[in-house]
Amino acid sequence: MIKNYLVIGGIGLLCRAAILLGRNKLPRERWQFFASIPVSKDTEGSWQAVNITWYGLILSTATLFAVVVYLIMLGAVGVPVEAALSLMALLLLICVPAASLVARLVERKPATLTIGGAAFVGGIAAPFLILLLNRFTAPFFGAELPLGQTLAACAVAFLFGEGLGRLACLSYGCCYGKPVAAYRGILRKIFDWSAVVYEGENKKIAYAAGLNGQKIVPIQLITMLASSFAGVVTLILYVEGRTVTAYLAATAFAGFWRIFSEFFRNDYRGGGKISAYQLMSVFSVIFALGVSLLLRNGNQSLPVDLLRGLLSLWSPGILVILLLTWVVLLCFTGISTTTYSRVSFHVNRDNI
Repeated sequence: MIKNYLVIGGIGLLCRAAILLGRNKLPRERWQFFASIPVSKDTEGSWQAVNITWYGLILSTATLFAVVVYLIMLGAVGVPVEAALSLMALLLLICVPAASLVARLVERKPATLTIGGAAFVGGIAAPFLILLLNRFTAPFFGAELPLGQTLAACAVAFLFGEGLGRLACLSYGCCYGKPVAAYRGILRKIFDWSAVVYEGENKKIAYAAGLNGQKIVPIQLITMLASSFAGVVTLILYVEGRTVTAYLAATAFAGFWRIFSEFFRNDYRGGGKISAYQLMSVFSVIFALGVSLLLRNGNQSLPVDLLRGLLSLWSPGILVILLLTWVVLLCFTGISTTTYSRVSFHVNRDNI
């Protein structure tokens, strides 16, 4: 239906606009901190302040965008939005802490997050959570979560969230690529043309690697382009009724892209030539392949109407839930524990 492709086109345009807006602005020093909140006064009369980062603002927005895409996809096949939200709430309760816990285990650092680790945990947990909810909550919601469609919605929505979330990395200077100077030949020419240059001593690329001011492989931007494009393609597969293919393709792309892209990254991701995150990605793809084989003969085909899914969100209660979700995510990801600031206030007597 033409309505489905209009919705897909709108999602694609939003991703394109985000890339264009973030490409040149976010690596600048100005776009690391969104706000500072004074918390205590020191002996010199200044205030010690907590920093709220653009990283957290963008990452929480990207996560919410993925949640919205997920809800649209399930609403498009007639799943009650309350049932879809119940699964998403469980996944967020598991994946948000996992983003910190897995990073601590792999990287041995107290203040870091990993989207790859959270995705790994969520991808493994999702099928079991769906079966659990269908067993105990289906009578309450009046409908079950269709296993194939729900897994596909989770996987496709993750691609969009992963893509937009990489803008947060541009802002904070994390998940950065290798210096362009490390390459020769055609790769050197390509990366030299498309490189990003980070500004500011407080960005992670500066204090962790001393690479601020140098041309860096734009792996975050490449990931955003690749993930957004893969999201659009797998969403098309979904609306065409190829649900299991959409699930497997989205999961496989996310996994293989993680394996491939890490060879161009320069940030620390644990010891060894092959990182723990790459091994997680391999297991995720194998797991998804096994689930797909189980779903091949038993998945029910359902008509898809993305516009219906979009309109199902137009409810004050649902909008408030989404807003509160965004606020909680911002508090978790946006409050910086690796930086601090000192703020002073003065009266502008020219305006009195």
